[in-house]
Amino acid sequence: MSDEVSRQYKTPEFLRARMRIHERYSTNTEPFQPWVFTHIHAPANARVLELGSGPGALWQENKTRVPVSWRVTVSDASAGMLAEARRNLAGIAAVSAFEQVDAQVIPFQDASFDVVIANHMLYHVPDLRAALREINRVLMPGGHVYAVTNGERHMQELMLVIEDVLTGLVPDGVFKPLAPLAFRLENGEALLREVFPSVTLKRVPNNFLRVPDAQVLVAYALSMPHVQRALNAVPDYDVARIKKALQEKMQSLVTPEPFVITKATGLFIASQ
Repeated sequence: MSDEVSRQYKTPEFLRARMRIHERYSTNTEPFQPWVFTHIHAPANARVLELGSGPGALWQENKTRVPVSWRVTVSDASAGMLAEARRNLAGIAAVSAFEQVDAQVIPFQDASFDVVIANHMLYHVPDLRAALREINRVLMPGGHVYAVTNGERHMQELMLVIEDVLTGLVPDGVFKPLAPLAFRLENGEALLREVFPSVTLKRVPNNFLRVPDAQVLVAYALSMPHVQRALNAVPDYDVARIKKALQEKMQSLVTPEPFVITKATGLFIASQ
């Protein structure tokens, strides 16, 4: 991981702030992790590898649905995230191993897994094509990859607000808007087809947030890597000023009606 990504995911703190807004205020008829799990098809005795598991939300939220005959290896590049996943997933019989793994050099033999899951993580990998080749290598013939990512319009209303607030409060060049994800809805199929002949995309339906809580919006904003980068580059008094400005702006957004945010999220399913 890059130094910035390593700092972001050293502990679950920033990720939790981002997950919280989706867990509390999504308009989806089905929660996200159960929606993802519904699309995963595997044989009865499947060997499953999750790359970039974070704190293990996929398995924690679907623990009553995971066949006990599966053998699930949970992995992450961050030791802190892996420790959190180990705590969260204790007692789930199918979860048989926890491994610190770099997706660019997966430490398993060829054809080791029936399923590989990459849930909101491929866009963090420095050499994405190397990771896709490695995923293909460890898959059994006929195996499937399930890769979740976001699109360019994901959370766009909130991103524009954050950009507007910080652009006026930090020196030129210190704050930069987020660049498009390296692996996103708009280019994911083309990238996957370089390795996998069969690729389909399932988009999350009814994908909006209705947020009435300014504090949740502020916490989300402060968790973002480009915001953290800016805060680390300015004096403490400017940090306090930025946080106050974000609080005031977010409060104005949720009064009197909840702030509506568009999400753009989907699941790529690829196979050999």
